[in-house]
Amino acid sequence: MCYGKRKENARRRREMMMHKSETETNSNVTLSKTIKSKDTDKLWQRSVKHDSLYHSDILIPKSRVINELIKNSRMKSEEEDEDTISLAEESSIGDLVDEWIDVMLSKGIKGLTDEFIALYFSTKPSPNDYNIFLANQNSGRNRYRNVVCLDNSRVKLNNHPSGNDYIHANYVGTPFSERRFICTQAPLDSTIYDFWFMIIQEKVKYIIMLTNYTEKGCIKSTPYFPSEINKIDNYNGIMVKCLTCERRIDFECEIWERSLMIQSPDMKSTIVTHFHWTDWPDHDIPNSYSCPLHLLEMVRMSSSPIVLHCSAGIGRTGCLVLIELVLEKLSCKQTCSSMNFMLAELRKQRAKLIQNNIQYLYVHRALLHCFTLAGRVKKMDEVRKFVKDYEQFIFDESNAKKNFSNHSFQVL
Repeated sequence: MCYGKRKENARRRREMMMHKSETETNSNVTLSKTIKSKDTDKLWQRSVKHDSLYHSDILIPKSRVINELIKNSRMKSEEEDEDTISLAEESSIGDLVDEWIDVMLSKGIKGLTDEFIALYFSTKPSPNDYNIFLANQNSGRNRYRNVVCLDNSRVKLNNHPSGNDYIHANYVGTPFSERRFICTQAPLDSTIYDFWFMIIQEKVKYIIMLTNYTEKGCIKSTPYFPSEINKIDNYNGIMVKCLTCERRIDFECEIWERSLMIQSPDMKSTIVTHFHWTDWPDHDIPNSYSCPLHLLEMVRMSSSPIVLHCSAGIGRTGCLVLIELVLEKLSCKQTCSSMNFMLAELRKQRAKLIQNNIQYLYVHRALLHCFTLAGRVKKMDEVRKFVKDYEQFIFDESNAKKNFSNHSFQVL
């Protein structure tokens, strides 16, 4: 949470910040710096059009709702403790961004890769941490036997008709909310009802789906909603109707937005917005750095848990969670330079978030893209070198995967 020392001082600073934010929101925002690289002009034009998330001089989100969330979190903190650190004593957001970039550059691609590998051993949960998952191994509720669901943060289905409150889903907290996200696996045939039961119970307004139903010949998710407008599907008494469906042309990636009406057995109904990102490969990274930023902006105003899922609910899902965690920490003026520490903390809530070093590096690259748009990048030569090293590393990894795949095919 964001902290303040005294209510009066915090109130005045909040009012000043809100006034400044609203003034800047109504003005034209320009980029203070540009990067002269091979993909500069087109990428900048696309990104400036799509990524309206931050002001150029500070990284406070434009949305009034975000400012309200920040204000409310501060007010809650001040009510709990009036003698905490004052806002005036906190580091500026710009300084925190500079610190984040400096740490990233000092580690480089190799250092970031090494620290991610080290996390495998330091964040591996004990079997005592997922007893309920083990008890449900034969219940048909786990998609993967090696992707565990932690007991301490699992979502419990209250008053479920079966008497079993288990679903493979965990709450994941950020500075804005202790239950900011629900990270879950893609529904199975046997868990579609449970999934929608959870959506109704948690009063969810946004779902982000990061997987296709089938990828590389493997089933990744069961269809769990009607894809055509006005079609209604019945899942054991829970009715789901597709009200609208459109391809979001303002995204560089292929993302579909649907409005779904959910009606529970007691005839109460709610509207859920469903985003389906269809061209992010499993165990891999997307071709855009702006899409995660834009997509997170679309759901950030939610006051209820945001449901995220890919297939296992850890890889692609983890990338979005870590990106959002950094941005919220910056908005609350909290340090965020220790990415490995933050990921370790996230894995205490949802095991194995972010599956490989490629995805971990991608999170850094997407955030660097965000900070570049905000005009916060200063060490241009070092940043160019990092970007070049990143692109070379991704290229080499991609070729290695292709060679391995071809070799495996020849062996078969």
